[in-house]
Amino acid sequence: MEIKSYSPKKIILAANAATPSVLLLNDKYDPDWRVTVDGRPAELLRCNFIMRGVQLAPGAHEVEFNFSLPSKPLYVTISAIGLGVLLCGFLLVLRGKPDDQTEP
Repeated sequence: MEIKSYSPKKIILAANAATPSVLLLNDKYDPDWRVTVDGRPAELLRCNFIMRGVQLAPGAHEVEFNFSLPSKPLYVTISAIGLGVLLCGFLLVLRGKPDDQTEP
């Protein structure tokens, strides 16, 4: 196995398997990692409970691991911030109105 590129969100490896094998990467498993073997999507395996891997057929392969977070939490956060700003603006508008009640 040869490490071609290793960065926090992208890892490219060259591997040559003599028999059907599992390429084990001794990094933390996270379901947000995506893996391709020779440019085709492959199943990300959870190995030894904490590591990640991919199954390889015999032969030479280029394996690429890519990490990307799902965007759903970002949209929820932006919506919550927008709602909070809207509510604060509403409270400021209500607070700024003078009371119609006058004292005798």
